[in-house]
Amino acid sequence: MTGKVLEIAMERALRPGTFIECRAAWSFVRRLETVARKLDKLATSGDANAAAHLYETFIGACHEKVDEVDDSSGSFASLVQSLFAGWTRARQIACADAGETAEILAAWYDDDRYGFCLRLERELTKVMDERHLAEFASAARERLDRAASDDGGAAGYPRRRWSEVLKHILATQGDIGAYLALCEASVLTSSDCCVLVGISERNGSDEEALGWVERGLDLCRQETYAGGAEYDLKKRQRELLQRLGRLDDAIAVAWTDFEEHPTRTRYEMLMEVVPDDRRSRYRNKAVERAEHADLPPAIELFVETSEFERLARALATTSDSELIQLSHTVTEPAANALSASHPGVAARVYLALAVRILDSRRSKYYGVALAHLQRARDRYEAAGQVDAWSDVVQDLRATHRRKVGFMRGLERVVAGLPAREPRPSFVDQARNRWNR
Repeated sequence: MTGKVLEIAMERALRPGTFIECRAAWSFVRRLETVARKLDKLATSGDANAAAHLYETFIGACHEKVDEVDDSSGSFASLVQSLFAGWTRARQIACADAGETAEILAAWYDDDRYGFCLRLERELTKVMDERHLAEFASAARERLDRAASDDGGAAGYPRRRWSEVLKHILATQGDIGAYLALCEASVLTSSDCCVLVGISERNGSDEEALGWVERGLDLCRQETYAGGAEYDLKKRQRELLQRLGRLDDAIAVAWTDFEEHPTRTRYEMLMEVVPDDRRSRYRNKAVERAEHADLPPAIELFVETSEFERLARALATTSDSELIQLSHTVTEPAANALSASHPGVAARVYLALAVRILDSRRSKYYGVALAHLQRARDRYEAAGQVDAWSDVVQDLRATHRRKVGFMRGLERVVAGLPAREPRPSFVDQARNRWNR
């Protein structure tokens, strides 16, 4: 396919002069990606120099188009970043000057009025060879050296940005010494330690990686907000301890983490580490610890471990108002789990689920509320608590009598019928239409 044909394809795909709304952005970007794939094919099929020039045209055209695109989803920006990566790859194939490539990219970073270069280095380093990585690092370091001091505001942004770019390049190169020196020139963070762990692992030094894990966890305790670094570091700590043959230490770390925060997620992490012959013991320890945890995580853990007696006891001693306040993601699985073995407790939870919806006055979910009430009715009957169900009905009639649509469904539930009348089949609807 000739360059002229591809330029025409670009223009048609970009639809200059037409505003692209958010809802149309996905299909718009898919068409642009089709053209980008043709450029990539051109680069790898023997005409990389021509492909690089076409990439430049495409990137420039996207900058011309940007004001005509509602890119709330970020898909258009992602497309532009992939074009920069494609351009870099094409220039490498064409054996273009690596220093020139790096300088051109750095210039785009310097004049990034649309934010297309935000974290662009994550895409670029995936395609760069060692020579291009070195030149890109040199360009980034040059700009970092001449950037103003970081005052924490807008004036310090270039330094912060080029520091992050250079860090990512050094991490990709596996240069732990240069990365650490760059961190120490500013402030070492727990996120930096996550990167240093990864570099150490790639360099084959698990002991060194474990040291960075421990340093990072210390920083997490000092930082106001560590983001996802703490989770990542603890996960890597368990993995490294296991690889180093320190299973007991890995279990101890996982148990301490669970003991501090007895949640279902941390229980699952604990069980990933514990060998089969110790799982029963740690399972029992975990559910005993959950007895003294906050109610939502305790409920989730009791469901996860099928501790239905403990679950029933915890819910039975919880007031109706507290049950209503709990998220449906916590209480609905609990009600389902207790439906057969503890129908009376399950009935109360189903009722709480329904009342939670009714109190929120979100009428589009009243059908869900009625389904919960059907289950509550069945569970009250299974538990032999017919009088309790009658009291519930009287209270609902008095409290929600003005919700006309809901009340019609409630009376059907009380009568033992489905909350909504079953709709006729499509064929029946068609016949009724003919016979009207």
